[in-house]
Amino acid sequence: MLILRLLVRMLVCALCVGALVVAAGCNKTITAETARKNLSPNLNRMALTREQRLNKHAWTADIERRQLEDDVDNILMIDRPGRLTRYPVP
Repeated sequence: MLILRLLVRMLVCALCVGALVVAAGCNKTITAETARKNLSPNLNRMALTREQRLNKHAWTADIERRQLEDDVDNILMIDRPGRLTRYPVP
């Protein structure tokens, strides 16, 4: 019964999305001439857009900063509690 409800919900959602796509349509006509004028729209490099490249740089800098903080904690030995016993050993 639960699976049937889930399938019906998914079907209704798919139909709604399909209706929206059909209703919205595509107003931009693309001809061979317009495609030849700009073969790689919105791309500054081969694979990534400018925003994607900036996001990748920010992500890399964040990871490197956090790794550096971990390394400093390891060097100063403040990354974990001491392993010495509190009680005197005879």
